[in-house]
Parts: sequence; C-alpha cells; structure tokens
Amino acid sequence: RLREDPALRDAMAKGELLKSAQLVKEQDKHCFPGEFTSLVQAFSAWEPQLLIATSLCTFEVQALAAAREIPCISAHYQYISISKYQRSLLQERWASHLVCGVLCGRLGWSTEFDVKAAVILDQLPIAKPFVCSCFMEYMLQLQH
Repeated sequence: RLREDPALRDAMAKGELLKSAQLVKEQDKHCFPGEFTSLVQAFSAWEPQLLIATSLCTFEVQALAAAREIPCISAHYQYISISKYQRSLLQERWASHLVCGVLCGRLGWSTEFDVKAAVILDQLPIAKPFVCSCFMEYMLQLQH
C-alpha cells in the first residue's frame, strides 16, 4: 500500500522525512484497524512457533507475539545505532551521525505509536505490557 501512494513515493524520493511520516500516519489511520484484525485472525489460525518481524511491522507483530508467548526476532535492513562493525544511516562512523539515526528512529516510532498503539490495545488488551509506550522502551527492544 505504501508503494501505491504517489504523494508518499514523491516525498520519500525527495527525502522529505516529516512529510513521509505524516502520509504514512494518515494511511495507517484508515487501514491499520482492519489490517490488525486480519493479523490477529491469521495468528489464531496459523499458530506460528517463531516470528520474524521486519521494519514495516515490528511494532504490532512484537506486541502480538509477546501477548501470545511466541518468540519474535526483529530483522531490520539498517540498524540506527553505529558500532565498529556498523556504519550509520548516512554510512559514516561518526558519532554525530548517530544522532541522525536516533532521530529517524524516533520519528518512525512516534508515527507508529500515535496510530497503532490505541488499535492494538482496543483489539487485544492482553498486549498492553508489550506495546512500547515510550521511545526508550522501543530502543531497548530494538537493541535486544
């Protein structure tokens, strides 16, 4: 659905992060409640033993997996923290670029939290302890 929105594709192509985040949030407001209902139903029918969550679904899949006591591994294409083995989002090893990665992570988390948390808690109240309620929780979960 993200690739089908010309305004979002254009904002991403131009590097307009704030506009991209706002457009994603607007799409999620309309689509996420139904998508999460379908995801819960799929989990119930499928009963997985292990899950791998990508960047686009980590927020909801980790909460749902934890509520159902299913191990979940996050698989991200680019990690936002740097180390001696990993460059930053800007392909630098400089500490100042770490700030850019963390700010991008904060933008992503807040975009998801603002829409998805209420839907998850409404449809699956048992997931409450597993929904990251602040950015620090999100970062700790991401790094472990």
